[in-house]
Amino acid sequence: MILSALNGFILGLSLCVPFGPINILILNNAVKSFKNGFLIGFAALLIDISYFSLCYFGFSFLNNEKFFVYLSYFSFCFLSYLAFLTFKSTSNIQKSAITNTAISSFLKGAFVNIFNPFVIIFWFSYTASIKKEEYMLIIVTFLFLAVFLWILFLAFFSAKYARILNQKVLKIINIISAFVLEFFAFKILLSTI
Repeated sequence: MILSALNGFILGLSLCVPFGPINILILNNAVKSFKNGFLIGFAALLIDISYFSLCYFGFSFLNNEKFFVYLSYFSFCFLSYLAFLTFKSTSNIQKSAITNTAISSFLKGAFVNIFNPFVIIFWFSYTASIKKEEYMLIIVTFLFLAVFLWILFLAFFSAKYARILNQKVLKIINIISAFVLEFFAFKILLSTI
């Protein structure tokens, strides 16, 4: 049970740490307003929870053993691709300044996540791959807890220490995240063997 919680927490961090569109938006907005940066991330988290719920409760064919095997292979490929993109993106990380109201920050976070095909594909494949786990609820709870804590940390850190977030620090974070994502890709692949 503790290992399941740890796996969920580590996967949650590895998914939210790479500097994709949501993290860049959090950084850009939290530099000027912690609240706006946090609301972008919180909206994205609510979309993640919604996608997970839809995938978990809406697809009864996920219990099919053959489907589970194929989807696990797909999950491996998808997470490996995310790891590759994360590693590749270390060369062109950029920060820009954007000012938003609280409502527009929340909506921006929601819309960026709602229309991100990687988010949809991830939750569809990940939900199928953990549906048979004994402690699935613990895994998912700690995954979302890690995402929430990351959002708090990133918004706070960006607001408090904006002057020290340079490209070198962001590149190191992306490289570590890519390796962790690849670890989980192999873990999913090995679960089908």
